[in-house]
Amino acid sequence: MKKSKKLKKLKKLKKLNFLLVILLLFSMFIVIPNLLVSIQREIEIPIDEKNPNKIVTTRLPQKSSVYYEDTTGQANDVYVSGDYAYVADRATGLAIIDISNPTDPGTPVYEDNSGDAFSVYVSGDYAYIADGWSGLGVIDISDPTNPGAPVYEDTTGVAWGLFIDGDYAYIADGWAGFAVIDISDPTDPGTPVYEDTTGDAFSIYVSGNYAYVASRNS
Repeated sequence: MKKSKKLKKLKKLKKLNFLLVILLLFSMFIVIPNLLVSIQREIEIPIDEKNPNKIVTTRLPQKSSVYYEDTTGQANDVYVSGDYAYVADRATGLAIIDISNPTDPGTPVYEDNSGDAFSVYVSGDYAYIADGWSGLGVIDISDPTNPGAPVYEDTTGVAWGLFIDGDYAYIADGWAGFAVIDISDPTDPGTPVYEDTTGDAFSIYVSGNYAYVASRNS
């Protein structure tokens, strides 16, 4: 009788151990990986897909700060060169802001334009402005604290955007398509050459031998 009772207890223990092993394996290969995937989705901790049981730790991104410097007009575009930010400030013209300390931008220095400054591009000692109805504006910024008076080359349409590549300015000129202007002498820009676009050209980017134009309604 005693032996049979012991055998029964041993069988029960074996069954219990077997169930514990199954439960442990289930936890290792099903519950824990799913839990890690859930954590990954919540706080974006990367998990090694080839080895889901491997925990990869990472530092969560810190909250960024934003610093402002107000301008008189409407900031429409910006180009950064060196320690200065050049802002196309619509009716106020070109605003130049010292950003040598990005957490405390300096007070803007302005150079008025005859049109609306929609876009700006800096190359060398000159800032080139897509100046709306006034076409292309060129401003000497060799001294950013005291910019020169604009030199203009009018365009047929409305200059919305521009891109400088070498000796040429490429202008997104609204309904007139895009205009190409020789700026080998920035103080005396050449006469525009045009290429019509189906819609209104608002923005332009040049890469290699091609100009890419954002043309509305085309």
